[in-house]
Amino acid sequence: MKIDESSLEGNKAVVETIIEEVLGLEEGWFAAGKMVVVAGDLATVKKLRGLKGLL
Repeated sequence: MKIDESSLEGNKAVVETIIEEVLGLEEGWFAAGKMVVVAGDLATVKKLRGLKGLL
């Protein structure tokens, strides 16, 4: 993926791309309370927590 991961928006784009294009999950899949585990280094985790705070 050619997505700049240095910002919250870039991390959001990466997560959305993986969920939609790689895993093939639809938005409704999460309505049932299902979750996807996402991991990474400290910088990635901090950005993902920041995204979670925006939701």
